[in-house]
Amino acid sequence: MPRITLKQARIQAGMTQMKVAIALDMSLSYVQGMEGRGLIPRVDVAQRLAALYGVSVDDLEWGTVDKAKPGNPGKDNAA
Repeated sequence: MPRITLKQARIQAGMTQMKVAIALDMSLSYVQGMEGRGLIPRVDVAQRLAALYGVSVDDLEWGTVDKAKPGNPGKDNAA
């Protein structure tokens, strides 16, 4: 399986950033930072994210930024 960004994995899992933050008991800004600023999480957080998204840690691209489509910024963040 080719590597996918955190945003792609989250969307494939049918989750919003807010739902991820709640499910993993972390701040929304931390989830946004991993997707939007390329923050790399601790190993335990990476494992929890991968499990939540139904993929392996190796399937995910870490430290990459997946920008929103022009004219549609932030639309997938709604709860």
